[in-house]
Amino acid sequence: MKKILLFVVLPLILSGCASLSYYSPSPSKGVPGKEKELKKAIEQKFNDIPIPEGMVIDAQNSFAFDNGEMRLAQLRYFTRLTPEDLVSFFKRELPLEGWGMVNVVEYGERRLSFTKEKESLEILIYPERRRCKVIISLTPKGGGS
Repeated sequence: MKKILLFVVLPLILSGCASLSYYSPSPSKGVPGKEKELKKAIEQKFNDIPIPEGMVIDAQNSFAFDNGEMRLAQLRYFTRLTPEDLVSFFKRELPLEGWGMVNVVEYGERRLSFTKEKESLEILIYPERRRCKVIISLTPKGGGS
């Protein structure tokens, strides 16, 4: 009986742990202050990547890693801002934080690429019906950079 219970319960526990992201789950509606706490945590972790007001993180599908020498992240957001407003914001604000623009591709979805010292930043903007999905990927620069 213990073996059967172990085979049933252990996978449930492990799958729950595997789905945990760096950030706490998205705030419950009606809990004041939870959303601000979440944005504050992200700002403390990546204070050189500005995020426009009105973007809501998809905490269940985002992750971040920082060991003091290397940062790695994929942060997913939803917003009601237009793709044009998002592109303008990132093109204006990221250079103020030391990010150099590499390129911008605008054809349906938008793809913005930036670099800074030893890191690359890619922002993908996917227009949906009444909102946009935004994926921000932070990686170390490859190879001989």
